[in-house]
Parts: sequence; C-alpha cells; structure tokens
Amino acid sequence: MAVATVGGSIPTSFALARFGNEAVSGEPGPTFWVGALTLAPLIILAAEISEESPQLMAETLIIERTPFGWRAIRWLIRKSVRRTSHRHLINQTLRLTSGDTLRWLPKDIDLFLETLERETLEMRTAADLAHLPNAGSRLTVELAVYTVAASAALRLHGIETAFSHSIAADVGWDIYRRMLGLMSLPSRVLSRDPGRRLRWTIRGLLIFPFRSVGAPGYEAHIFRDGDDLHTHFTHCPPQTFARAIAAQRDDPELLEAFRQSWCLYDWPGADLIAADDKRGHYIRPHTLSFGDPVCDMCWKARISEKPLT
Repeated sequence: MAVATVGGSIPTSFALARFGNEAVSGEPGPTFWVGALTLAPLIILAAEISEESPQLMAETLIIERTPFGWRAIRWLIRKSVRRTSHRHLINQTLRLTSGDTLRWLPKDIDLFLETLERETLEMRTAADLAHLPNAGSRLTVELAVYTVAASAALRLHGIETAFSHSIAADVGWDIYRRMLGLMSLPSRVLSRDPGRRLRWTIRGLLIFPFRSVGAPGYEAHIFRDGDDLHTHFTHCPPQTFARAIAAQRDDPELLEAFRQSWCLYDWPGADLIAADDKRGHYIRPHTLSFGDPVCDMCWKARISEKPLT
C-alpha cells in the first residue's frame, strides 16, 4: 500500500506542478486543459449532492455492472439531473396534450423521475456505450441519453410534445451552462480578449470530451482562420445515438428533442465563453442532425453587434 501511494504521488506531484505553471503562464497548454476539463464536470456534479445521496449511490452501484469510476460519474449525473429537474418543474406551468395546463406537485415530479429512470436505462442499453472508443464519447452520449429520455418521459406523463422538448432543453441547458461556465473560467480569468477566450476554451474541450478520434467517436477537421476557430464535425456520437434510438422506436420526436436542445446550445454557449456582452460568436450553416454531412462550426472572435443593454 505504501509503495503504491508513493508511486502514485510522484507523478501526481509533477502533474500538479505542471498544471500550476501553465495556469499562471498566460498560455495554457495541454496539461492545464486536461486537468481543468477533467475536474470541472466532477466539481459541478458533486455540488449537487444532498442528504439522500448515499441511498441513491447504493442503488446505482447495485444495478450497474460497470467500472466503479464510471458508476460514480453516472451517479453524479443522475443526482444533477434529478435536482435540476425538481428546480425547473416545481416552478413550471405545464401544457398537456389535452390543451389544459397545470402545475406539478413534488409527488408528480417524483413519478416523472421514476419514468425518466426507466427510459434512461432502456435507452442506455440501446446506446451500447462500451463500444465507443473513449471516455469523452461515452460521457456525452450518457448525457444525451438523459436529454432524449427526459422528453420521452414527459410525453408519457401527458405533456404536450413541443413543450416536452422545451422543458428537456431547459434542464439540459441549466446543467451545461454551469459546466461550461466553469470550464471556460480559466480563459476568462487569464485573458480579456474574446477570441482568446473562445480559442483556449474550445481547444480544451477538443482534448476532453470532444477529442477527434474517428467514428464511432467524434471526428472533426479543426483549423484556424485568422482569430476565428473552425471545428467541422463529420461524426458526433450523441447525434448518432439520438438518430438511432428515434429509428429504433419509430419516434422522430426523439431526434427532434435532441435538435431542440444540444443542437441549439452552441450559440449562447459561445457568447457565454466570449463574455463580452455581445451575441453572434458562433456560426453553423449545416447540422448533422438535420441530415447534413457536417456540423461546420465557426467560433468567431470579433462581431459587429453592439453590447447588450
């Protein structure tokens, strides 16, 4: 045990030292971004833990026959989704397929979350995460499973289809916004230039979780044009999952739920990263989920729009 502890602490010490040096250098490199982007999701998700967490974790560890580290991350995601869903739904006026409206009580939300858990387990099996090539692809597909399953579960509880998509997108954005805010924090602290903030953050995200390793993982052509960064994705595992589960269930609304959430997050996400009180830091003429051969993303350093008031 002592040998293992010392053997593990030596490389860890060097890694932490390197991480610190790059953090204060003004030019963050791969070590900095790998460290920051690995810790950020765990910090955000761990903040969601409450008194009921030990029971939930025990349930997850019993039913999931997967490596412990991945089970722990999955448990944190589950906790974050549950808490965020409660926060949104308790204050939401819901529109039913009948045209009526109502507000859910806490018990109604709990019943929805039970349905969500069943839908998630079924969709996760269909996603076949074990065959994805890296952890980043598995993590993003796991998150996409929850998004698509949430919309399906809401519809099963009588919520109107378009409204179900909107609620699932809002819950997903709440989680994504907080994670993206933390992941982009180093670049926003180290630079006031919106172009650098975008390039540094996106370059970091291209290390994890969006590393281009080829299908069935992410596949992308990445290049810079002046101060703008282009990321042209020709394969996206979450989109592939959403399209496959929609075809498997003969339910095109599952893919539409993905389009209305994941495929729309990048516009406000880019503006959040740039943090210059302007909109328009992101352009994407084509989208895989609409049947195009590429998501040709451009993260724009400079725009002409006036500051928001």
